[in-house]
This record gives sequence, C-alpha cells and structure tokens, in this order.
Amino acid sequence: VLIVRWGLSAQRRVRRTQSIASHPLKFLAPRNRGESVFLYEEQLKLPMVSMVMPVKWAAIKSRSPKENWKSQLVSMYSGSIEAIFAVESEDDGAVQVVKELQEELAHLEGVTIKVAVAGPATTCSQKIANILAALRAVSPESRYIFCMDANCKLHPGTVHLLMNELENDASVFVATGYPFDMPPENASIWAWTMAQFRYNCLSEFLSNRS
Repeated sequence: VLIVRWGLSAQRRVRRTQSIASHPLKFLAPRNRGESVFLYEEQLKLPMVSMVMPVKWAAIKSRSPKENWKSQLVSMYSGSIEAIFAVESEDDGAVQVVKELQEELAHLEGVTIKVAVAGPATTCSQKIANILAALRAVSPESRYIFCMDANCKLHPGTVHLLMNELENDASVFVATGYPFDMPPENASIWAWTMAQFRYNCLSEFLSNRS
C-alpha cells in the first residue's frame, strides 16, 4: 500500500512541476479561475488580512528571518495586510528587526506593521500569550486572521489562495498549509533526514485543494 501511494504521489508531483514550468501564474491561481484572478478589478474585492506572528528572537531557527518576514508582506496578494509581531518584551531582539522592516516597507500601500508586547506569561506558554496579545491588537476592519510561524518563508501566492478559498466556499471555516523544508547549504545529515521525514508527511496533505 505504501509503495502504491508513494508512486501516485510521485506522479502528482511530476504533473505539478510540469504545470508550474508551463503556466506559472495559472498554477498560482485557484482552481478553475485561471489568471483572471490577478486582474486589477478582482484585486479590489480582496478583504483585509491580519498576519499574527509570535516572535522570540533567541528561538529563531531560520538563517534569514528578516527576508522570511518580508516575503509574508510583499506578495501577490493585493488586499490590505496588517502584520502584528508579538514579543514578550520590548527588549527582544526581534523588535529592532521589525522596526527596520517598517522603514524599508513604508512605501508599500496597504501594508501596516505593528509590534504587540505581551509581557511575561502567567497562565499559559509564552507563545500562546504572544498570540493573544497580537489578537487584541487586530484592526476591526480585518476580516481574516492568519497565524504565521516566524521561521517560514511564504510563496508569493499563498495568502491569495487561502483567502480565495475562504471567500468563495461557504463550507470552509478555516484554511491551513504545511511547510516545505529546505536545509541550508552545508547542512548536516540530520537536517536532511528531518527534511525528508517532513516531506513524507507533506505527501499526506497533497490533494486538489492543497
């Protein structure tokens, strides 16, 4: 059974790779919508999204966290984006990086970057406390909340696809994704082993709606 399922997943990966190579924009568009979804009049209909990200600089595992965070704000999604970075205290090293992002992306229309300070957690984990602090800072105009991981780099079409599913399918209550791990250059054999394990898990999430 494992061999059959692995073979079918391999065939799907090949077809998707060919699809990306031949029609990159069409691949990013939701099913049956085609590239028309990226037209200006379609972009105007997009709702405001709040990106909530609990951050602890000492716990960052990514080699380039600033670039990862920038990828979440600079994407193919043309609706308004509100990014809320939640920290335990203003002394956290992430605060300075967020301020640099605010300066670098100040020219972007429709992008707002905030810092929420949670304070030390008392009744839950610090990560949960940070998320709750960020949720309290969400703008009333925002229609959706997107909880992010501080170590993830987003594909340019990710937010657009998730929002499209939520907006156009009344039966969908929540949308989620799964990370695709890429070990850095000169990574150890253990890093590649973990990446392969998570890649096997990823195959279980493959479907027409993923």
